[in-house]
Amino acid sequence: MIMDPTQTKSTEDSPMGPGFTGGTLSAVGLIKKINELTKHEDLLDGLVAFKELEAGTNQQVTALFEEYCHHVACLIMNIQSVVDLEKFVIGGGISAQPLVIKGINQAYDDLYHTNEAVALTLCRPQITVAKFNNDTNLYGALYQLLLTTVPEKFN
Repeated sequence: MIMDPTQTKSTEDSPMGPGFTGGTLSAVGLIKKINELTKHEDLLDGLVAFKELEAGTNQQVTALFEEYCHHVACLIMNIQSVVDLEKFVIGGGISAQPLVIKGINQAYDDLYHTNEAVALTLCRPQITVAKFNNDTNLYGALYQLLLTTVPEKFN
């Protein structure tokens, strides 16, 4: 999905383009940015990045995370306005961090209550962690494989 139509060209950091959800909402990208800000050597070390975030002592890191959560909340609201789902689940490695679900819920609530028409039009969905956390994508891929190879057992 396109989040910023002015940023759809590929870049070195974002082959898809930073204006697409894959560019804007990359968990790996968030971790890299946090580790760059804190000058940590291993830019892909998510544990160090989240320790820094949980410490709450670096305002730039906090602002970066809040912006990330805001973008996820915007995406959820955009989907909600079209599909009207009751629940959104967050998977992947980042979902192991309780701070992420809390941050996305807070950002959604902030958006939801910013505009009276939104609160009157949309039902607030539940935003929660996926049951299989980091393995969610693997189960989804397996299910798709099974649907295409033995559809009679899964349809």
